[in-house]
Amino acid sequence: MRKLVVVVFGLILGCRGASAQTLSPAVQAFVKVNAPVVALTHVRVIDGTGASAREDQTVILSKGKIESVGDASAAKVPSDAQVLDLHGYSVIPGLVGMHDHMFYPMGNGIFGEMGYSFPRLYLAGGVTTIRTTGSLEPYTDLELKKQIDAGETPGPKIHVTGPYLEGAGSWALQMHQLSGPDDAVKTVNFWLDQGVDNFKAYMFITRAELGAAIQAAHKRGAKVTGHLCAVNFREAADLGIDDLEHGLFVDTEFIAGKKPDQCPEDGEDLVGMAKLDVNSGPLHETIQYLIQHACGVFRIDRLPENHFINHDNRVRAQHHILRPSKPHRQRLLPRQPLRTCPRRLARQRSLIDIRWLHSERNTRIAQEFLASRRSRSKNEHGF
Repeated sequence: MRKLVVVVFGLILGCRGASAQTLSPAVQAFVKVNAPVVALTHVRVIDGTGASAREDQTVILSKGKIESVGDASAAKVPSDAQVLDLHGYSVIPGLVGMHDHMFYPMGNGIFGEMGYSFPRLYLAGGVTTIRTTGSLEPYTDLELKKQIDAGETPGPKIHVTGPYLEGAGSWALQMHQLSGPDDAVKTVNFWLDQGVDNFKAYMFITRAELGAAIQAAHKRGAKVTGHLCAVNFREAADLGIDDLEHGLFVDTEFIAGKKPDQCPEDGEDLVGMAKLDVNSGPLHETIQYLIQHACGVFRIDRLPENHFINHDNRVRAQHHILRPSKPHRQRLLPRQPLRTCPRRLARQRSLIDIRWLHSERNTRIAQEFLASRRSRSKNEHGF
């Protein structure tokens, strides 16, 4: 049986630390291999592009970067490399999380910042780069990014999203409610000056506010995504939004009686959406419209852990995950089989509707996002 190695935040941190910075003891404790040059030999490589897996490869990591990938039989391993024999293992690139928040619901519509545990948990899951896709404590996220970049605390590379661009009437107490287009422009420019590099519009934003925010962000090379309600997907595409979150089932244009710039009382009609045909009619037309406007849609599964995670074991497992170099053997036990989760059953049909976007378009969005950055309860809705 093959084992999977995500390449490999420990290795990457070690190589980067050796070449560019001194890692703090808190970070060093999570680094398994700390050498300027590392050779992963005789490993199966899955490169993430969709190409077939390549057997018996050698990967050379040098000064924090992948220097070469080639057949083990022909690869030249540097004499100073630390060599890891990975027969029986597969290796993949670190995962890029395009919707990875830094907060967690605390109850009653309040959300707590998880600046200590979440960076470690993302790394434990093999996620080495994240976009926070909406921030409730943007200063915390920015300072955390600085600490991670400086090697002072463990965590993935972070692209900090600005605070939610939300309109009047929001249920979310922790979000600033925009007073109009001028406020949207001011908010975007202020947070770009502070160091965020992208934004997320939220449910009660109006078309005028969203359009102003998108123009201000694009003028400075930043992108805008959205989890929308008052503005439907076609309207957002017309305004130039870069992508949309949570799939087509949150598109309110299909809700009867939807009024312009107003979020319906029930922002999701899962039953009605499930009845729409993806090959013809209104839903198909919307899909084609978004394609024509080069607007991507990200499917974000919200899996309510209350339904299928044993919380006692989760707490014990997290205790071990958050401690460096202490492998745990706790098992997360199903409380309720995922296939019977009521919300999942209700959404099963509607989530199929975005197959058109699953691979090519969203992969390109993620690649373009990273490239552009390098060059420069009712009260608990999903974020």
